[in-house]
Amino acid sequence: MLPPPEDDQAEDDSGEDPMDYDVSRSDPGFIDSVLEENTSLRFDIDSVRLENSSLQEERDALRRQVESLTLGQRFGIRCLIGSDDDIGHYTSYADTVVILDCTELHCQCPSDPVLQNEVYSHYKSHCTLKGLIGIAPHGPVTFISQLYAGSISDKQITMQSGVLDLLRPGMAVMVDRGFLIDDVVPCKIYRPPFLGGRPQMSGSEVKETQAIASLRVHVERSIRRVKEHKIFSSEIPLSLFGSINQLYTVACLLTNFEHLHLVKAWAKRHEV
Repeated sequence: MLPPPEDDQAEDDSGEDPMDYDVSRSDPGFIDSVLEENTSLRFDIDSVRLENSSLQEERDALRRQVESLTLGQRFGIRCLIGSDDDIGHYTSYADTVVILDCTELHCQCPSDPVLQNEVYSHYKSHCTLKGLIGIAPHGPVTFISQLYAGSISDKQITMQSGVLDLLRPGMAVMVDRGFLIDDVVPCKIYRPPFLGGRPQMSGSEVKETQAIASLRVHVERSIRRVKEHKIFSSEIPLSLFGSINQLYTVACLLTNFEHLHLVKAWAKRHEV
């Protein structure tokens, strides 16, 4: 005579799969609390998405508003200064409409080797984003390019940024000694003279170098002001790459309103 089946075996022979658990037999209060928690979680996610969308719209609106206040004919100079005579009051380069320079911002290195090669800057020995910035001779930022991969050259970024479309033969730009854009710019270029293998510069070249340097220093000071914003004072994470151009543009243009005038001679003239 066979022994009676064990309890476990009896349960296995019942034909009921332990995984097929009928939720309806659970405590109704437990089910309600789970559903309520899931509903609350979905509501929180929707709220975050709506808030992010609203912030992005406000950021884009601010960028367009600030750009409309500063960017205009002749790089916005006429929006921020009375006349070209005011420029000539404190500079020997009265036909200069913009002083150009490039800046690089440290960013997080992507894991993809191809992308790493694109954003790696040999000048900074780090992964960077590079942008072209221009200021008027009296100080305010009047041109901002989008940010490019750190491996791009100064000449390439000048050609791709759109600044060439704003230049005319009667204008002049001022650049650093290593900014070799003579063959692409349709106007005059002011640049410190090269030594060119000579033992020393002439007296007139030394004076020219000093005069240009006294103006070019303002674009470097303007770039420093941009980098004082907390978001650019440290490494830019990859998660911000989708909106970094908008943030960078707003940060650059806000320097026109956050600080005192870069060029004190212009400020004193208009205080009188």
